Parts: sequence; structure tokens; C-alpha cells
Amino acid sequence: MSVLRVSLVTLSLSFLILGCTWPWEDDPSDPGGLADALTVEDDIATVPDLAGQDLPTVDPNKCTELPCDIIQRTNPKAYRIDMHVHVTNAGEPLNRLDLIFPVPATSTYQDISNASFSDGGQLLDFPNTEDQYVRYMVKGDDLPAPGESKTWTYSFDATFWEVTANLDRVGELPDYDVESDLYKWYTGTSWAYCSSLDKECAVIDPQGVIEDYSVDMMAEATDRLDYIRMAYDFTLDYVTYEWNPDGPNPSCTADVLNGKKGYCASFQQLFVALVRSRSIPARPLLSPGLEGTAHVWSEFYLEGYGWIPADPAFGDGDPNTDYLGYVPNDAAHFPVVSREMDLEIDFFDWNFTQAGVQTPFPVAYPVTTAIIDWSHEVVATPTQAD
Repeated sequence: MSVLRVSLVTLSLSFLILGCTWPWEDDPSDPGGLADALTVEDDIATVPDLAGQDLPTVDPNKCTELPCDIIQRTNPKAYRIDMHVHVTNAGEPLNRLDLIFPVPATSTYQDISNASFSDGGQLLDFPNTEDQYVRYMVKGDDLPAPGESKTWTYSFDATFWEVTANLDRVGELPDYDVESDLYKWYTGTSWAYCSSLDKECAVIDPQGVIEDYSVDMMAEATDRLDYIRMAYDFTLDYVTYEWNPDGPNPSCTADVLNGKKGYCASFQQLFVALVRSRSIPARPLLSPGLEGTAHVWSEFYLEGYGWIPADPAFGDGDPNTDYLGYVPNDAAHFPVVSREMDLEIDFFDWNFTQAGVQTPFPVAYPVTTAIIDWSHEVVATPTQAD
């Protein structure tokens, strides 16, 4: 913050540095020497004339020091959450059953506590992310026999928040630490937004469409935040919401670019791709929903301000609300269970990259002959928020 300081010189003192001789020390009648050292004319002459000058101004609404907290959390809603996986053996005896539960973590949007899970689970980290999962290997007598059903459960207390980022307070935008893990991961092409087995989806932007659009928008933008706003508005205009319950639906960014339509994941795919293409960290957020309304939205990172929410899919459905910097605490957005798409899962004897872990899921063995019916269920019981 620039502050203009006006110095009013009230003492015009002169002395000889080498000899330290004070001009009034020889006059005993004026021991302070003020009579010779100060005149009204000299005093007035030292005051600068500020009339007509443009003084520097400071916007009181802007952050003047970083880091700056621009996030406001309001309207908390508290629940006890039970996430169930129901598995029925619909065929021959099973050799083994592996289950994966994504684990919600405390973040800007939610406070998680008092977590517990069925016996036999092991808590593991998703590499290169802040997220975790619980892994089960079910064998022997713990397996469901043919025709039998069994249930595994992950439970926790959660408080979900309505989050608003006051983007009007964003002032200085410092450079990113390009050597940080956060920057390297969330500006890269680590995600294909589709199964890694689908080789046609391996290239996110095969025709260079995102690059062309992002270069044009960046040339017009005044800064990074202005570019992000353009990318958000562009996504709203480019994608038309369409969900086919019987499939197929767009499975990766290239499909969205070609078809110009899709569901919630399609909006965030394009938005995140546009933001990352200009070396701005961004990532998706996945939720199974509290009422079976699974949802995918986004957030982007500004150095000095942190992660900021964005939901162009909700912006498309609710044009009267700006979802750049805002997320409601509704049944669709929570709980957030993972914050990336390509997630490496370590099974007991093999690894694979999952396009996204939004709900718990099982894998039955032998893979070629096992037949199971399974479903997941989220039960949210309201409690008293602190």
C-alpha cells in the first residue's frame, strides 16, 4: 500500500560534520540557537504544493497483503453420513472380493470427523493428491455365498458449508511456484477424464482447439483472474447440457469439444482444460451426492488466495447465479470424496489408474467368471451443527 508522507521541516539545522560545530553554541543568550536556526519563511518554503497533483489511491476492498483469505463459509449443515456398498453373489463361488471406498477429507467446503469403517479395511493415499481411500480384500468365509448379500460401510460426521469467494478483493497476483508439486500436478495433463483403457481418449485436445481458444482469450484478458472468468463464460456458451441415462455420454474432453454437449463432468472437463492450458492450477471435485445426485464441479488455484470453487454446470442450469467463486451446500455438491480424475489405485497384486473415484465399488475374482450385483447407498442423517 502506498502512503504519501509530507514532512514539515520545523528545524533547519546545519552543522559541520567533521568538527561537529553547532551554529548557536557561541551565543550564551540563545543556548538553543532557535533564533538563528528557524524562520517562518524557511518553514513555509519547505512544504510542497500538492494542489492539482494526482495522489496515489488505494482500493480499500482489495487485499493489500498476501496470503489473503477471500473465502467466506456460511450456513453450515451437519450430518452423520453412512456410505454403504451392497454386494450380492449372483453366480459361482467367489475366490476374492476387493472393495474401494473413497474417503472424504476436511477442506474449505466440509469438516469431516469421527470416521469409522467396517472391519478389515486399510486406509491408503492416492498418489500425487491429498485424497485417500479404504481398501478391502475379502476372502474365505467373509465372502458372500451364491445368492447371499453382504454390506460394507464407511461412516463419518460431516458439516457442509456454503462457500463464497470474494473475487472483488483479489489484487496483486503473484507468480506461481513452478517447482511445487501442486503446480506441476494441477497444470499438467495428468488426467484424460476417461478410462485409461480407452486409447482414443489419451490425447485431450487432438485438434488443438483448447490451445487456440485459450490463446485468444489470454490475449484479451487483463490478468489471470480475468482469463479464468472468460474461460468460465466460454464453457457456459460452448456446452449444452445433455444427459442420456442409457448412454453413451461424453467420456473425455475431446468428446465434449466435438459434440458441444454433455453433463456436469463435461462442463468441468472443458473449464479445467482451458484453465490448465494457460498454466493455472485447476482440478475437478467429485461427489456421490446425498440423494443419489452425483455431481462433478471444479476449483482453481490463485497464488496467495488458495483454491476457489467454480461450477459452470450449475451456472448453465441457473443463469441468475454466478457460480464462479460460489458453491451452495446442497445435496448435489457433497460430500466431496476426491479432487482429481486420474487416480492410481494400489490393489493387492496389481495397480491401475481409475478415471475418477466418485462412489465405492467392488472387484470380484475370478474376474472372468465372477458374477455379482452391487449397489452403493449414501444415507445422510441430519445432526446439530456446531
